[in-house]
Amino acid sequence: MKNLEFFYENPPVVDKFIERKVKIEDTKTIIKGATNVGKSYLLLGSLKEYKNAELLYLNLEDFRVELSSLNLAKFVEKNPKIKALALDNLSREHEAILSLLPTLNLEKIVVTTKQNSLFIDGFSELVLRGLDFEEYLGFAGKGSDLGANFSEFLKRGNGLKRAFHRVDFVQNNLRSNYDKTELLVLVESAKFTDSSFSANKVYLNLKDEYKISKDSVYSAVDKFEDEDLIYFLPKLNSTLRRLYFGDFSFSDSLNYKKEFSKKLANTFFCELLKLNEELFFTDELDFYAPNLNSGFLIIPFTTTEFIFLRFKKILPKLKELDIKELFIITMGNEASLNIDSVKCHVVPFWQYALSL
Repeated sequence: MKNLEFFYENPPVVDKFIERKVKIEDTKTIIKGATNVGKSYLLLGSLKEYKNAELLYLNLEDFRVELSSLNLAKFVEKNPKIKALALDNLSREHEAILSLLPTLNLEKIVVTTKQNSLFIDGFSELVLRGLDFEEYLGFAGKGSDLGANFSEFLKRGNGLKRAFHRVDFVQNNLRSNYDKTELLVLVESAKFTDSSFSANKVYLNLKDEYKISKDSVYSAVDKFEDEDLIYFLPKLNSTLRRLYFGDFSFSDSLNYKKEFSKKLANTFFCELLKLNEELFFTDELDFYAPNLNSGFLIIPFTTTEFIFLRFKKILPKLKELDIKELFIITMGNEASLNIDSVKCHVVPFWQYALSL
């Protein structure tokens, strides 16, 4: 009980809160998202209307927290001024707490987790992802040169925390969350970024050099996906799928090869996630959003003439897929062409991202 008293009397302080595009609107909410997307920041920002005496905040990954369902229930009952409870880093391992939360009579309860599979009866779910480019501009306070701002965005990634030694920061963060076998799987999986992924291929690549089981590889991949560390993009009418990271800068920290086009595709995939639309890839398209009648190709540096030749070549397939707009994402080129009611927009990444 004294342990909880300490945290009650010493709540965290957010000096400056910058709004994200998503908001917590329900009185009982689970914020789900990968490490470093800003779950704690959003949680604390959603409770800023409460006075210190009205709020109990606990980070369940803090070694100093000694928490049980019994002492939490008693502490809340003993301190009737408490109106809001915030629990950071809740997991399925906290079974007693998960059972207790729906029974607490408080104005607001907000919890965070990196496990998509976690569920609490009566709680709404909010999925939080890394900063999109527009949000990054708000946090970074950059100038008017969007091209330069985007280059910096590509370097630092879409995680909320900023670190000068980006690679060290990412690697240390991963070491603290995953064991040795999981890290081996993650590093090998990174080689499949923006490519067709096979967990079995990852296993075959690792088994000759490391003592590793197929089950451990599949289990690690499932864990990465559950925690939004990785995403899979299915191919239309196929079982194939491509791998992307929730934080596009991870590829630089896990792979010595610098493949700009793949990193740009991963960055754009992260932007598309905020549309909450069904997405696929095809033989002709990097991304296809059927409900938007839109297709996307990542072509950063090619001339406009070549781009339009490509557009004309795949036009029959675009019509077959009922695509009305094709967006060519570039690093500076800008043009447009309309053929047979199909519009081709050649746009810089930052221009398209800020239009969403």
